Amino acid sequence: MIDEMEPMESKELLMEYRPKIRDTIEGAVIVLDQMKEIGRGRRVFMDVENTYGFQGSINRNGRWEARPALIIILDPDTRQALLWRVHDMPEKMDQVEEKLRDLSKYRKITTWGKETSLKNDELRDNIENVQWERNKNEVSLKDAAKHVGLNLLKLETMSNWSCETLRRDQKRYAGLDCLAVMKIVEKYPPSRQQNRK
Repeated sequence: MIDEMEPMESKELLMEYRPKIRDTIEGAVIVLDQMKEIGRGRRVFMDVENTYGFQGSINRNGRWEARPALIIILDPDTRQALLWRVHDMPEKMDQVEEKLRDLSKYRKITTWGKETSLKNDELRDNIENVQWERNKNEVSLKDAAKHVGLNLLKLETMSNWSCETLRRDQKRYAGLDCLAVMKIVEKYPPSRQQNRK
């Protein structure tokens, strides 16, 4: 049976977690420090929503490059969901990534897919990407979620994460990918994921 992750149901799932919306490094560090203290060595689930066409920059190869707008970290141990708004601090992304790298020394940061908008090599090396592959192709989170009985509605995929205030539906959507990855890892720990490929 597949459970539809409709807005009301996703709201209920996410309400188990205390959402913490932060837009400064100092504010986010308070939440990250709590995560470091509790659940050492255990997983936290991270997703990065990018600026897409709303903001960004030209990289050194002359191509348009999105930059992080919102970093979501879901912590099953502290029951917190950090929604860290970083769209207004491109000049501070080195500091942001340093704080995430510091978290990775204490907790196992887990993602679905490579977070290519993060530039710190040491941080990227410390992130565990649990995305499945099938026939040498990456499996989408939406498809993988069906294996754990979830049907992700990807209505906000190209949302403007750089807007002044996140809408209620954006806040709900932001944590859903992390919740889905958590459910996938619970049912198919990375050592058993070979069975799903």
